[in-house]
Amino acid sequence: MSRAPVTRPILSANSAEKDGAPTSNMSGQENEKDGAPASNLSGQEDEKDGAPTGQTPVSTSARFKPGEDELLIAAAHLPSKQDYSDESQVFEAVHFARQIEDAEKHCGHQRTVVIGDLNMNPFEAGMVAASGGLHAVGSRRVAERERRTVHARPYQFFYNPMWAHFGDRGETAGTYYYESGEPLCYFWNMFDQVLLRPALLDGFTHEQVRIVTRVGKSSLVRDGCPDKEMWSDHLPVVVEV
Repeated sequence: MSRAPVTRPILSANSAEKDGAPTSNMSGQENEKDGAPASNLSGQEDEKDGAPTGQTPVSTSARFKPGEDELLIAAAHLPSKQDYSDESQVFEAVHFARQIEDAEKHCGHQRTVVIGDLNMNPFEAGMVAASGGLHAVGSRRVAERERRTVHARPYQFFYNPMWAHFGDRGETAGTYYYESGEPLCYFWNMFDQVLLRPALLDGFTHEQVRIVTRVGKSSLVRDGCPDKEMWSDHLPVVVEV
């Protein structure tokens, strides 16, 4: 697959704001200095317009510059497990998946990046299921098939590179740590994720996704866990595409 030369923007799912740490604009509005048009496809209008706002906090935007491939960036903060049951999270994932598909139809391509705090682990139904989720798989070989058919209905794949960062492979084993006295406790969770459509996998490597544990001289981790007192209880995720 041939692609036009592109710059490699850095996108953050959850950048800290203190001490000059970088933040990313995921609102669907480009900085004026870039001069790049963007279209807000989330169905969320300004309040002054009086248009209804969707319940799922998500922004989808087409970002591009002359001579570059257009990307569709879908940024989301899906409902927390403190507020939603597993079943309700699946319903939200279905709604989110439909928003993405609508945006892809509007843009006319599937060069899509999903990034954000999805409040689900990569193995949960809302992430993996075809008809009941985002259909995001941890196998690149499977994702490169582009789609699969379930009960005579085709479903597009997402590739989830976060599987390669789950566990003792880096400074932390995930992006969110929670310890409880319940019999079932994962301790480390990978709630903050990046998903890619197969159209973006040409030349993509796991090194282009990383969990951020340090910004400049500031550590975002204390005692091996996210420093929620100083920064956040979630660690940022950065992807280069």
